[in-house]
Amino acid sequence: MKETPTGNAAPTGGRRVVRNSIFNTAGWAVNALLVIFSIPYFVARLSVSGYGVYALLVGLVGYYGLLDLGLGQGVVKFVAEFRVRNDAVGISRSINAALWVQILSGLIGSALLFFFTKDLLHLLKVPPELWADGQSGIHAVAIGFFFTMMSGTFSSALQGLQRYDLTARVNVIASVLLTGALVLLLRLGCGLREMIWATALSAVLTSLAFLIIMKRKIPEWRFFERVEKESFRSIFAFSGFMFISRVSNIFCNYLVTLIIGLFLGPAAVTLYVVPWKLVSSVGAFLGSAFGVLFPYASELAALGDGQKIKRTFVDASKLFAALSIPLNLTLFIFSRSILRVWMGRSFSDAAWLVLSLLAMMSLLGSLSVVPNLITMGLGFSRIVGQFSLLTLLFYTALLPLFTWQWGAIGSAWGLLVSLIPGLSLVVYEIKKIFKINLAHYFSQVLGFHSGFVIAAAAGVALFRSPLLSLPALMGAAAVFLGSYFGLLSLFHMAPIRDLIRNMKSTS
Repeated sequence: MKETPTGNAAPTGGRRVVRNSIFNTAGWAVNALLVIFSIPYFVARLSVSGYGVYALLVGLVGYYGLLDLGLGQGVVKFVAEFRVRNDAVGISRSINAALWVQILSGLIGSALLFFFTKDLLHLLKVPPELWADGQSGIHAVAIGFFFTMMSGTFSSALQGLQRYDLTARVNVIASVLLTGALVLLLRLGCGLREMIWATALSAVLTSLAFLIIMKRKIPEWRFFERVEKESFRSIFAFSGFMFISRVSNIFCNYLVTLIIGLFLGPAAVTLYVVPWKLVSSVGAFLGSAFGVLFPYASELAALGDGQKIKRTFVDASKLFAALSIPLNLTLFIFSRSILRVWMGRSFSDAAWLVLSLLAMMSLLGSLSVVPNLITMGLGFSRIVGQFSLLTLLFYTALLPLFTWQWGAIGSAWGLLVSLIPGLSLVVYEIKKIFKINLAHYFSQVLGFHSGFVIAAAAGVALFRSPLLSLPALMGAAAVFLGSYFGLLSLFHMAPIRDLIRNMKSTS
């Protein structure tokens, strides 16, 4: 393979896709374990309200995506494109076009956090005893916010080089070190303030690590490279519709907690965040494994291989369903038992319905992941953006109302109902973009699962009965999940070998 300006050869085509998927999935596994083992300890040491404040304030860092304007995905695209052309100047200008915008946005966002510190604490209903920690915490978050903006550009540039192995390693190391530091701080008698500052410091160090690695892998990058108007125009033209989709994701991941905090206070945030962490870990696993379909679909579009696009879509959809539906269905059925083992009886009694609703939301929402990834890879970002805008309208209308009426459970219901535009998009994509008969798609991809879904609906009351012992319920969960995966393998409903073989055949 001819070396690019970066001087880093890498596997090409489908082999690179498989490699990237493996690295991303391994990174997810580490992060999922950290979540499972650390959250009960954090809640126990900080209290339900204390952890709610931590989740609210640290979650503010996640809003950097609102100011990112979708530029990160633009950096991925243009770095990859200019790398193929051996255009070192183009690479620098693409990175800097995003970086200068994010520096300005990051400074504005951080300044607003400093300026409105007290107002935020009032809005989030932070308890008086946590006010001092919260005020210091927002100042820490403001610093972390700025560096997270920078980190997004640096990591996107590495993804543009198809170096997901490097981004996965940095993220895993950062997560392990941060979790270890937080546990150590709590054991030493520190509290909420120190935890938030440690989290902000982690954001700073992660950004610096990405910067150093990016500079080594793209030695031709120059921070003060002149950026022409055309570079800004090109990257914004691509990123505009991606931004709408990104805002929709941020609403689901972060703004829900803010809405709950505004209406109900930090304790209710914990009742939502903990189940969400569990459900989102399943989503992160699947997203990390299948996210590489986005650039792979772009390669297939360039080759003009319509049959291979259709075959990849069907096989990837079958495999995604074979992983997502059993895992989420198990969380839905056995939510009370799982939370009882993980967080204790009292927390389980308060939050099991939230977990059930979020698991069902995740199950239905997973049907859109593969279609959307391939649709965007084929260049139909406008369609995804338009339906994402409809989803945002649903979120805006339903989540405040449902949260006000029914608390954290209402928030989960609001997310579930807001799936309507996304599921409508899936139907559109199947019929209009992939040109597959809808009945044929459901038969191939979802038909096998219908029996388990019916059985789950029939048995859900039994498996939530207080008359059954906890060991019996957890044993039933293991049998249910094990038999599900066993039958999927027996009937070849998880075509992982076919999908990998199909991908590796792409040069």
